[in-house]
Amino acid sequence: MNWKIWGAVAVVVVIAVVLLGTQKSSAPEPVVTGEPAGTTAPLPENNAPDTVVTPSPVVAGPVSVDSVVDAILADAAQDQALVQAEDANADLAIQDAADLNDLGAAYTGNEF
Repeated sequence: MNWKIWGAVAVVVVIAVVLLGTQKSSAPEPVVTGEPAGTTAPLPENNAPDTVVTPSPVVAGPVSVDSVVDAILADAAQDQALVQAEDANADLAIQDAADLNDLGAAYTGNEF
């Protein structure tokens, strides 16, 4: 009777070890978006050219509020363009799904 308890405990321990091992191995790797300004080290090979973030040039001397606001507005315009492109892709996917549903509703396999 005692061996049944130890057998059950051993099975639970093995399952726990397997679960912990899979969780640690599937942990996401940190994302590198770019190098800090002033360095010449290349980006890792897993970054695609369209996802590379280039740092803003460093300005020597006093910085005016207008230049900071202009830089923020330029970044916002770039972000807005990316969002619009993603929305266009989503609209195409939605339209494709609707077309497939219409085709499925119009086709019946028993007619042929």
